Amino acid sequence: MNLKLSYNLPTINSNLQISGSKSETNRLLVLQALYPNLVLENTSNSDDSEVMLNALAITHHPSPIAQTIDVQHAGTAMRFLTAYFAIQEGKEVVLTTTNGTKSLDVAKDAEIVVVGSFLNLDILSKWLAEQNKNVLCLCSGWQDKFNLEDTICAGAISDYLISTGQFTSVEDSSIAAKYLYLSAKDNYLGYLKSSSHRRRLKNLNLNEDIKYCLTPNQTDVIPILKNGKLVKL
Repeated sequence: MNLKLSYNLPTINSNLQISGSKSETNRLLVLQALYPNLVLENTSNSDDSEVMLNALAITHHPSPIAQTIDVQHAGTAMRFLTAYFAIQEGKEVVLTTTNGTKSLDVAKDAEIVVVGSFLNLDILSKWLAEQNKNVLCLCSGWQDKFNLEDTICAGAISDYLISTGQFTSVEDSSIAAKYLYLSAKDNYLGYLKSSSHRRRLKNLNLNEDIKYCLTPNQTDVIPILKNGKLVKL
């Protein structure tokens, strides 16, 4: 005799008050895309949240070709959308940004193009040293302007490569980046407290995001540009 027991999924009917901040709204929009019964009120009307709404709407419009979503300056939207679309089977989406995508396009004809940040700093630096090739660090910046944290990261890469004895640099830009890194390396968050980008993100209640992005070696993944796409090396 076979006994079959069925599990009854509980119905959750509750309310959660949100502040209407952009950070909370973007996270909840992803949850709503995954769980359509979720009803949201008092959401942010920020540019970033509008980008999220428009981008998530693409899920409901199947296409045989890759669909392109321009996230503009919406860095928080970029992070959430990358994770969301990564779990959408059979869907190919191109996410473009104002700064990083432009840098990739500038460098696309180079022999090898890889992407680095504080998050993969050590693994990337060691990999670059093993290639025995000249290295050009192209900082994406912010709205076509100099960006302090990008330069410090480039300085960290330069310092490591030079320390191997296999690389040299006489360019003022590399020297300046290296010494910015040496000044900042013991406390990135404190060093960058007055930087324009940190102030902007802090005003958007994204201080935890800032801390994460400035914490070295959170991943051992190196993205590499192949046939116009970023893939895992």
